[in-house]
Amino acid sequence: MVIYNFDPEASGIVLFANFDGEEIKTIKMLLDTGATFTTIPWHVAESLGYKPSDSDNWATITTA
Repeated sequence: MVIYNFDPEASGIVLFANFDGEEIKTIKMLLDTGATFTTIPWHVAESLGYKPSDSDNWATITTA
C-alpha cells in the first residue's frame, strides 16, 4: 500500500503517476475523485504505444 500525504488547505491533491510503455514516464497529475474521465498528455500516450491521431473515438471536454 502507498500512503500519500497532502495538505488539506491546498486547492488540489497532486500525485505522481508512473506509466509503463516503451519507456517509463512519470507525470504529475491532479487527483479528481469525481472525474468521469482521466486524461494524459498526448506525448505520454504516444510513448506508451498509443496513436491518438489514429483514433476514431474523440470527445470534446470542457473544463472550468
